[in-house]
Amino acid sequence: MFSEAEALYRGQHFQQEEDYTSAIGAFEEALRLNDRLPEAYFARGNACVKSGQYNKAIDDYDRVIEQSPNEPFAYYNRGFALSKNDQSEEAIASYTRALELNSELAVAYYNRGLHYRAAGKIEMAIDDFSHAIKNDSQDPDFWVARGLAYNEQEQYDKAIDDYLEAIRLDKKGPAAYGNCGNALRKRGKKRQAIHCYSKVIDLAPKDPKAYRNRALIHLCLGQYDEAIADYDIAIRLDPQDTGSWLYRGIAHSKRGNFPEAIQSYSKALLLDSENPDAFFCRGLAFVKKESLEEAISDFDRALAFSPDNPKILYHRGLAHREMGEFRKSLEDYTRAIALDPTNPKLYCHRGVIFTQMKLIDRAIADYSEAIRQDPNHAPAYFNRGLIFRIVEKYQEAIQDLSKAIELDPSYVEAYLYRGKVHETMGNRKQANADFILARKVRAKIESASS
Repeated sequence: MFSEAEALYRGQHFQQEEDYTSAIGAFEEALRLNDRLPEAYFARGNACVKSGQYNKAIDDYDRVIEQSPNEPFAYYNRGFALSKNDQSEEAIASYTRALELNSELAVAYYNRGLHYRAAGKIEMAIDDFSHAIKNDSQDPDFWVARGLAYNEQEQYDKAIDDYLEAIRLDKKGPAAYGNCGNALRKRGKKRQAIHCYSKVIDLAPKDPKAYRNRALIHLCLGQYDEAIADYDIAIRLDPQDTGSWLYRGIAHSKRGNFPEAIQSYSKALLLDSENPDAFFCRGLAFVKKESLEEAISDFDRALAFSPDNPKILYHRGLAHREMGEFRKSLEDYTRAIALDPTNPKLYCHRGVIFTQMKLIDRAIADYSEAIRQDPNHAPAYFNRGLIFRIVEKYQEAIQDLSKAIELDPSYVEAYLYRGKVHETMGNRKQANADFILARKVRAKIESASS
């Protein structure tokens, strides 16, 4: 037979050994001997938390509070158990009472701040994290938490400062590096973000998220081979992640490797058969392979899940146009315009369809609307200039083609067709000058791309 002190000692020993079942048994023995022993309830509550028995832990902390109503750690631990039990409001109340009893309890501010942040009360969260930091500036978790709150307010510079302080305190903490990378990416500091994600990978080489994050930056920087290499590792670590397969496909598409891209998009769709982005991207890859029927099928399926997406309608309209299905193309552009009525590109492409259908007035109206929406949209001037050439309004054609060249001096076709208009008008000198310019610009473009 053990005394209550011996039972308590045995329970604490078992707890240190992480044998929580035996610890709970020992504390229960102590309480059988003396049911007015708050330290036994407190210790048993801690062991119950460790073993995931949160309701029992809450009951034990309540017993402590009954006997010691001014004990702040009882309220704090009760708040922690309530947090684990998904009882957020009750947890906040318990942390608040702990802080009323001990205003220097940094972890209570921290944990209450986490609840405020989860509830979208960002200013209150920041205030709590700041109090936690004031009371204990050496805990990197407090700095990371406040950085995340600043991040949600899009105060990225403040977030970065907090993450850097967390890194100074703990150079082996992957969370600070990862979140700092995210904030740097938001600030457009992509190469610095890559450095942070690389540090996460050094510290946690089996974290697929770090590879995904770094891959996305490589993708944005046009470093497609590096992006693919990172996505390959991310997929090896987490083969069920749809996003990795999807973006791996995008990287392969950017590299011009459309069969491999289609394979990646197809894998993404095996994991998520209702993913409109994967259908859309695979459709784009099929277009590049000139597999237009497969492309339209994928665009159809993407629109089934995202029917009001003007971007998908635009690309399906292009595919229908390439197949000579002008009526279907017209329907897609008209729907897209209804959804995105300020997009000049949509009017411009519908104008092309009207041109091919020989509906000249409607084509001119669409090109003019594109110009009204964006006076710097060179293709609209170019296309309207072509129409004016067709209807023999040569001065208007020259004006529009000249405007296209003014807006885009590398517009080879604009020089060429302006030359043709001059040739038709008998302006041989101006025509030859434009043909020479067209050749020079084309040669310059080809030289730059070789």
